[in-house]
Amino acid sequence: MATKAINTNIGSAVNENNESAWRPFTELLASVGEVAAIWFGSPGSITSLDEDHRANLSARGKTDNDVDLMGLR
Repeated sequence: MATKAINTNIGSAVNENNESAWRPFTELLASVGEVAAIWFGSPGSITSLDEDHRANLSARGKTDNDVDLMGLR
């Protein structure tokens, strides 16, 4: 029974070491993904804020435009 407890503890220590070795790399990938989402993931555009463009839209079109700019869809 003592052998099982020792083996279990050794296995846990090995798993913790493997996770901590990859942690900086995975955190870097997550940060790069967040920055990419800021630059490339914006659903709206500057032209959708233009007064001339908005004047040609229906009420429904303006609402859809605003929802897209806020990132709610």
